[in-house]
Amino acid sequence: MKKILKWFCVLVLLGVLWTAVNYYPKLEIVNAYASRIACTCHFEGNRSLENIVENELSYFPISLSSLEINPEEQSVTSKVFGLQARRSYYHKGHGCNYNSSPNFHVKSASSSSTIVPFISPDKKHIETLDSVMSKYFLEHKMRSLLIIRNDTIEYEKYAEGLKRETPQLGWSMTKSLSSALIGIAIKDSLFDLETKSLFPEWQNDIRSSITIEHLLHMNSGLEWDENEKEISDVTNLLFREKDIGIKMKASKLEFDPDSYWEYSSGTSNLLLKILRDRLDESEYQIFAKTRLFDPLNMSSAFIEQDEAGNFIGSSFSYASLLDWAKFGRLYLHRGLNHNGERILDEDYIRFSLEAVDIKNPQYGAHWWLNKEQVKFKNISSDCFFASGYMGQYLYVLPDQNLIIACTGLTEKYDKNQFLKEIIEALNFR
Repeated sequence: MKKILKWFCVLVLLGVLWTAVNYYPKLEIVNAYASRIACTCHFEGNRSLENIVENELSYFPISLSSLEINPEEQSVTSKVFGLQARRSYYHKGHGCNYNSSPNFHVKSASSSSTIVPFISPDKKHIETLDSVMSKYFLEHKMRSLLIIRNDTIEYEKYAEGLKRETPQLGWSMTKSLSSALIGIAIKDSLFDLETKSLFPEWQNDIRSSITIEHLLHMNSGLEWDENEKEISDVTNLLFREKDIGIKMKASKLEFDPDSYWEYSSGTSNLLLKILRDRLDESEYQIFAKTRLFDPLNMSSAFIEQDEAGNFIGSSFSYASLLDWAKFGRLYLHRGLNHNGERILDEDYIRFSLEAVDIKNPQYGAHWWLNKEQVKFKNISSDCFFASGYMGQYLYVLPDQNLIIACTGLTEKYDKNQFLKEIIEALNFR
């Protein structure tokens, strides 16, 4: 009996050690993730902690986090069983990061929210669509949905605690915003798609042949691991690195440029580092707001920054659902805003929505595509969309003059059926 008990204790100890070795290092990332999102959603979005936990953080292992809000310091601290605490600090108009004293000093000018260029909804139409769409809220953890056709709001629904003006995290929808910023820089002749020798550190090796186009197409060949569930390049970059620009410039080459496609959040941040290097610092700090968000009336939109002031161009942008739709409208109208002002050249829009190559019809220049109906078999091949972690989507369907923006806590539902049901409901009326 003693022998059995001894071996049982050994097995328990081994189990504890295995858990500690495998999970303890991840707790820092869990806490960084939870504190940052809770911080921005609470202080920028005016949401309660309970609402944030339910709608943003209620999945394993993030659900293990214990959060504490400090109103005076305007910070949020996260711990898991009291371990590996991380704290995020609020910077008004800029969201949150892990630095209590940020080194960016440009104030974000406040602006009032407006639905322009869209038209107010017809309640009768909303009721018709609600009978079809409500199941996605009840069964598939959708928390907000906006459907716009011909600039008219056909349907709008939010989970409890969210409102029209609530800024919502887009995750990798941020990549499409970054692509637009690069397009504006190209329009300004800061560089072009074929520009190479992008950093002095790359001059003396094959990385000097990497172009802006390679980075936009995610076929630069730079080494990268986009595993969001483990400690990887992407989780280290987003939750541990203080200067993502320096980190990404040190990336090693794994494949020859233009020979291998690999989805990479690091690539998007390299693009905005290139942009930063070619602008005055004060201009860089307001570039997204003055050149993209303001001309589109995206009054709620902002991109968060790391501790070194780099915009995190892969992941941490927020905007109300209405403002996300305004961004989709820019591409639907081939680079023109609602006043007819050209924000992006039409050639750049065309480039952005062309497939990387015939072997990869699902991806363009930081936009997902439906070429050959590779993503959605019942939806037109000219559909394109921005896609973010855990079910954030901005769909643009030019053949229907339709924009659909939605957020949620899972992507595990049939998107083809979802889009098909919307189109059928709109066309049935």
